[in-house]
Amino acid sequence: MPANYIHDADALPLFLQKRMFRKWEKRVDKIADYVLNGKSGRMEKFNPLMTLLFSKSIEKQYLRGELNPDIDKNFWADDKCNGCGICVKVCPVSNIEMVDDRPVWQHHCEKCLTCIQWCPKEAIQFKDVTLKRKRYHHPDVKLSDMLKRSE
Repeated sequence: MPANYIHDADALPLFLQKRMFRKWEKRVDKIADYVLNGKSGRMEKFNPLMTLLFSKSIEKQYLRGELNPDIDKNFWADDKCNGCGICVKVCPVSNIEMVDDRPVWQHHCEKCLTCIQWCPKEAIQFKDVTLKRKRYHHPDVKLSDMLKRSE
């Protein structure tokens, strides 16, 4: 995925995202064939340095308590929040309720960050690290798709 974990990094530039998707498009049919037909094969090798760095990052988050179910205590809505409720509608685990036109997290968060990424006002934040970071949207997914999924 092209850096959709906003609390760790800013979204990648669009040209890099497009490059990643072009590479994926070349492999997706083969992968789908393996899955649909129960085939087995060799697992792709990952860059060992990147795997090590990623696992160290996850370990640090775990030790800081950032992977706990109450992780959503670090989410908040800034003054740009207009109370539209889109965060409630796109949350896949129904973890957000609107109270006095403000989102309130219910502490069973899966940390998918959908609420942050899809807030049209970019009002939802994680601690203070997301204040100036770009939001990521897959180029083939629209807000209307996300809202249909939630119905």
